[in-house]
Amino acid sequence: MKKLLTFLGNGEYDEGFYTYRGRKATKSRFVQTAIYELFCHKFTDKDQIIIFLTEEAESKNWQDRIGEYGKNKGKKLIGMEKTWNEINSKLLQQNQIRKVRIPSQQDEKHNWELFEIILNEIDEGDEIIFDITHSFRSFPIMALIILNYARILKKASLKKLLYGCWEMNDRGTPPTAPIIDMTEMIPLLDWAYGVESYLKTGNASVIESLTNNKNGSVKIGVTQEEEDALKELTKQSHEFHQMMQTCRAPEIPRGLDNLRDALNQAKSLKIRGSRHFEELIGKMNEKTEGYTGRPIMDDYWAAKWCYDNGLIQQGYTMLQEGIISAVCRVMWKDLTDSKKKDKTRDKIKKWLQGNPSKELLEKIPNIYKFIDNKDDQLSFKKLTEYRNSMNHAGWNTKDIFRKDGISHEKFHEKLDEFLQFFRPLFEELDQLYQDQQEGAATR
Repeated sequence: MKKLLTFLGNGEYDEGFYTYRGRKATKSRFVQTAIYELFCHKFTDKDQIIIFLTEEAESKNWQDRIGEYGKNKGKKLIGMEKTWNEINSKLLQQNQIRKVRIPSQQDEKHNWELFEIILNEIDEGDEIIFDITHSFRSFPIMALIILNYARILKKASLKKLLYGCWEMNDRGTPPTAPIIDMTEMIPLLDWAYGVESYLKTGNASVIESLTNNKNGSVKIGVTQEEEDALKELTKQSHEFHQMMQTCRAPEIPRGLDNLRDALNQAKSLKIRGSRHFEELIGKMNEKTEGYTGRPIMDDYWAAKWCYDNGLIQQGYTMLQEGIISAVCRVMWKDLTDSKKKDKTRDKIKKWLQGNPSKELLEKIPNIYKFIDNKDDQLSFKKLTEYRNSMNHAGWNTKDIFRKDGISHEKFHEKLDEFLQFFRPLFEELDQLYQDQQEGAATR
């Protein structure tokens, strides 16, 4: 259902014309009738106009009154009821206009009461035009809170957020004043929330919904080319997060290149309010800054990315497999275990868990620091133990019968410790690998 939500105050409003983008509404004292004419032309007999008003506002402005101040003193002022009958008499006859009483006090208690009253007028899936012209001083802030709450709780959508700017009238006889459409500023709030969610979790589902959900947040005014670029950005952000969620390490370089291209394209858009959009997208770009294109350090970065974004199980997996891959690279071994008789990754895993080969120790002398020969708290063997505990959902025999069982609180903290512990190993192997590559290139 489409609904116009508006407020009637108790002021002695002057008569005049309201306009929007060259269109002029019928002369009236009330911005509400002008908004109806200019913005509600698609309303059917099932749609509603809901007028929130205090007892004082109803007594002063619903019926005709005699002016008490200034140039209106002693003059008959047409009330809202008669004005609606002149604009479209069917609206009152069909009960499409409803008056809803609200408290006149402004304090914490009555603000919560007002919140409940307005929210109760919004039903599942409503399409809302919100007029804040005559709302209380604090209400524009409350309106945003209510609308955001209704969008989440009731899947309502904000189609327009409007303000009749009488203070900008042209002083004519009668005056003409503009209606300001603030709707296009709302998506910036939504994108700010979406980017904040992405920065905290790496998950782009919120910003993806902003570009794909036709019934959710209003869309910022963009061209088709700009909308396509934003959709591509959210698509690539979402796909990259899925690669991390599912530990697709070989796919990450491609996914990251696609994401960076989409970020650069989106950042170049000349959208209304583009400076602020660029700042938000620039924040998203910061998520990829640690990725260098050097495969060994990038495997470490991927594990750290998982930790930073709450993907703890994936972080353990990426860290352990990243170590194995790094050793494979510097020893010129197959990364993929493609040879059935020679499971290189399994062999290296056993070496690192306490059975290092002579070949390994000759190639990487410092590797012994990271191999568990005792009951070290930080070692490759201990890392494997934590990974297995997670991957087997705590049903390992060692998990069940150990005296110092691994509790759920330990995994996040311990992953950070492992990342710090193994970073020097990644840096050493990265340098060794780069030296090997440079040496091979000069031969």
